Amino acid sequence: MTSRREFLRALGVATAVTTTVSFSARAAEAPSAPGEICVVTYNLRYASPTGENAWPARRPLMRALLQELKPDIMGTQEGVYGQLRDVAADLPEMDWIGLGRDGGSRGEFMAIFYRRDRFEPLEYDHFWLSDTPLVMGSSTWGNTNRRMLTWVLFRDRQTGRDFYFWNTHLDHALQPAREKGAALILERIRSAAKPGIPLLLVGDFNAVAGENTVYNHLVREGGLTDTWTAAAVRRNEQMNSFNGFETAKADAKRIDWILSRGPVSVRASEVITFARDGRYPSDHFPVAAWLTLQGGRVERVARPQHLAPGDLPSFGNPGVGSIRIAIFGEYCVNQPGYYYLPEGSLVRDAIQTAQGTSPVTVWARPYSGIERDLPDGSADIFWFRGGPRAQVNQSVPLKDGDRLFFRHETY
Repeated sequence: MTSRREFLRALGVATAVTTTVSFSARAAEAPSAPGEICVVTYNLRYASPTGENAWPARRPLMRALLQELKPDIMGTQEGVYGQLRDVAADLPEMDWIGLGRDGGSRGEFMAIFYRRDRFEPLEYDHFWLSDTPLVMGSSTWGNTNRRMLTWVLFRDRQTGRDFYFWNTHLDHALQPAREKGAALILERIRSAAKPGIPLLLVGDFNAVAGENTVYNHLVREGGLTDTWTAAAVRRNEQMNSFNGFETAKADAKRIDWILSRGPVSVRASEVITFARDGRYPSDHFPVAAWLTLQGGRVERVARPQHLAPGDLPSFGNPGVGSIRIAIFGEYCVNQPGYYYLPEGSLVRDAIQTAQGTSPVTVWARPYSGIERDLPDGSADIFWFRGGPRAQVNQSVPLKDGDRLFFRHETY
């Protein structure tokens, strides 16, 4: 089996000295059109604690790079939980969503960072690249590293448009695992991503664009657009996106991609060859695209007036009526409101009282429940505590389109 180092060395490291182009000041230029988005995919290289390229030594370089680049939205690969918290602390204008590939905070994340003042997450979820994509941490194709994908449906507050952002990392060693992963991603795009809504698929695909069959599956056969080739301007076009912490090779082998579904206008793309004193923030270069998406909004059913926060009285002790969300996924709820549950086969279990084990626990005050649309256009509520039909031990099976409702702040 090919090691990660052997595979990536063949893609990106020069055996002879070559000239690396400096990070272009043009990368951080102001958008040329309203609604333009700076999209970045970046393999951070996991945070090793020791050695020449340990994370404490690389973090200041990465902070300088990202603060200069100013991405609007960024998919990262290989980042582990503590490392991602560091990146988030260095980018205070951004929030992030993610889940460890081994479950919870364990293992590497396919994290998605976004500017909180511009983008509103409407839905998000995760699945694993395996024959059992809903089984957390699953791996069934012979790959020793678990592989996954995290996606978010965003609303752009600037334009009012919605779009999907999908972030993944295909296997480094096994071509069949990469091909099966690409096929599963296409299948999930077709089944889970609503038609007419633009979609961005980013990641470290461990496959050379234009050469590997994975690229053929996703772009030439799958109908996705490579924003690199669609760009009006391509900067550092000959640079490999992998550098291996050594002098980068300039033979146009790009394994980090930004793909799109739907109408997109790409003003520029760039391999960001940032370095200081001969040192790189990661063993990959970030790849950026400055693009404009076109598309509509995902329409929501109007919320019943009787569910407005001001219409519900407040009583009960904090922590009373704690509930456990026994569904596949992750819900980090820290404010009142509505939280849309995954649709289709991703909703597969039930709301239960806080006992036993579950992937996620949400601690809620009274007046929490599930809102469900009825065929006649009205909505029904299943209360967990404090409502007109509240039962402390109530268990409600979930259905497609159910919405989690919190009246009060959760813990």
